[in-house]
Amino acid sequence: MKLQPDRIETQSVTGYGPGWIAIQGEKINHSVLISSDGLRENWACTSFAALTPEHFAALATLDVELVIFGSGQQLR
Repeated sequence: MKLQPDRIETQSVTGYGPGWIAIQGEKINHSVLISSDGLRENWACTSFAALTPEHFAALATLDVELVIFGSGQQLR
């Protein structure tokens, strides 16, 4: 599967580690929604255990083809 942008201006994951992800070199250590077309906003969910149907309803409003969900150190 190809996971690289077709356009150079697309936001890309440039690094990651325990508790953080880097987008275009900017280190982020909180829950965030990121899209290839420029969306980058905080996601009001702090842990897997705190997820509710409302969190997923917010994702369903986005016009996206793929959602990649990081759940922490354990696969869930």
